[in-house]
Amino acid sequence: MRRVALVGAGLSRFGVREAGFRELIAEAGRACFGSVPALRPADVDGLVVGSVLPERAAFQSHVAPLAAETLGIRPRTLSARTEHMCASGTVGIRYAYAFIAAGLADVVMVVGVEKLNLPDMGEAILNMGAGVDRDWEACFGLTAPPSCTWIRTAPRKHSLPRSPSRTMSIRARTRMPIFDGASRWTRSSVRA
Repeated sequence: MRRVALVGAGLSRFGVREAGFRELIAEAGRACFGSVPALRPADVDGLVVGSVLPERAAFQSHVAPLAAETLGIRPRTLSARTEHMCASGTVGIRYAYAFIAAGLADVVMVVGVEKLNLPDMGEAILNMGAGVDRDWEACFGLTAPPSCTWIRTAPRKHSLPRSPSRTMSIRARTRMPIFDGASRWTRSSVRA
């Protein structure tokens, strides 16, 4: 197996912005190429884009080809999208590592892009429910931000050990918002 190194990085400015996917990708890509002046787009033979909800939040599908075109990259070995909620970038880095270590690519760029405030925050919250199990999580209001916070704080708040196997008993003891199917959240007791 070949040795692998992370040689450059770049970020776009965070925050609620008018910038679309193409602008965010270009901004981060320029910063990344700027961090390694000897690296040119022609040197990149693989591309992985981490993006969970582009179809729902930015009305853009097939974001890896969009990123390749925006950055002037012509992927020869790998062009893919990962969609693993908050771990999409990490999974993309693992794909890049595996391809390079296996000798399938020499240089792979990983780009993460998301617009979680579109079309508006109300729908964005509902869209996040598409990334979890609708029947067992989203219906209880456990989309990504609330569930991450809840999983982190519930064991401490209810004196429970930090264990995934305790999830049902935590649900049984707490009052959580429930989506009633009509775009309204209600408060209700949840029984296991």
